[in-house]
Amino acid sequence: DGAPSAVITCSLYVNPLYDLDIADNQQNVVGNTISLAGDTSSTVSGKFLLVNPNSEAMNVDLDDAFGNANLTNLTYTLTPLTGPGANITPTAITTPTGLTSGSSQAITYSVDIPSTQLEGIYTGTVTVTSPGEDAAGDTFDITLTVGAAESIMLTNIYPVDSVGHGEIASDWFTVQNTGNADLDNIVFNISAPVDIFTAFYPASISQLLVGETDTVKVTGLVPLGTLTGLYTATVTVKDDDGYPLETVSVSAFVDPSYDLDIADNQQNLVGNTMSLAGAVSTTVSGEFLLINPNTGDLNVDPDDFGNANLTNLTYTLTDLTGPGANIVPTAITTP
Repeated sequence: DGAPSAVITCSLYVNPLYDLDIADNQQNVVGNTISLAGDTSSTVSGKFLLVNPNSEAMNVDLDDAFGNANLTNLTYTLTPLTGPGANITPTAITTPTGLTSGSSQAITYSVDIPSTQLEGIYTGTVTVTSPGEDAAGDTFDITLTVGAAESIMLTNIYPVDSVGHGEIASDWFTVQNTGNADLDNIVFNISAPVDIFTAFYPASISQLLVGETDTVKVTGLVPLGTLTGLYTATVTVKDDDGYPLETVSVSAFVDPSYDLDIADNQQNLVGNTMSLAGAVSTTVSGEFLLINPNTGDLNVDPDDFGNANLTNLTYTLTDLTGPGANIVPTAITTP
């Protein structure tokens, strides 16, 4: 009937959860990088989108959970841009100190390029955090090309498969012009061992336009008798004036081949026979020459010589048979 009655208060505090994201592939951010280009004495800028997500649809960074609270203490760390010349200090970002839950804002990053700046490619990072709230924050890279910057990148080189003697060739590797200036007469050099890797196909690249990619392979020759093992060389790819320059390794494993010869008509062997003579109760001996040939000069038998160490020599000695009882030979002292 409505009486008696009473009222109580029940309260629930929802704890804050913070998330701060920089949207990749939005504004001027592509692949988590803002790429800028300009001449000396100019100002260049790019934008990034700062997001305080409070829903799955807004959460551009799927590796974390979205939040539910305002961000009130945004801070920005801008590293100097480093490259071939003096460091370039970016212009400070003019930004909000806070970002309400479920909102986003495009922020401008600017750089004044000094008049005396050396041409080339400079890199740095931008980090945004909210200390005491989302301390982890988010970050992205800056790439600044000053003037006509020359740059190359080498990719996709793999070891040569194991090989015997004869001609060898690496898989193709790519040379890409990643700068903003055309390159002329790109040349190749290779470090030792020159007896394994000796040449390139093509021998040089006459011109590589901006953004263009060309393919090259390393060729060589493994002479018969080349010691088995892994051979590694450093390939240097550079413009003919020495810049830009990049290096990459190429390797090949030379398979083992084995040969073991006993030299005829040397030491005490004549006609592939050792002839000994002695009275009873005496000891007679003779020598033979055991060879592990790795050159044609050492190869006393008409077979291919080898290229590897022999590590497991064994010897079989038959008894000497004749008109009397068999004679057991003394064991050979051998390596």
